[in-house]
Amino acid sequence: MLNDFDSAPILRAATTLGDMPGDRPMSAADEPMTIQALREERGLGVVELAGIAGILPDHLRAIEAGVDPTLPERQALAAALNVPVERIA
Repeated sequence: MLNDFDSAPILRAATTLGDMPGDRPMSAADEPMTIQALREERGLGVVELAGIAGILPDHLRAIEAGVDPTLPERQALAAALNVPVERIA
């Protein structure tokens, strides 16, 4: 449930991967990408990203297959991927 969301894994991932989302202006390299492309670029598996973002792996698979995520899901995925929400296509 989103009310029970634990942001600690996201903060650890942000510390490991670099700066926090939104810390710098977007550039040409920050063009929108699919969640799957962003996940694969970071070497994350579906189960790993789903765990960091606090969603079920099957739901992440559905999102990657074309189901529109809710705004809280987009925000959680963006934070887990260390990108601004606007970067997610």
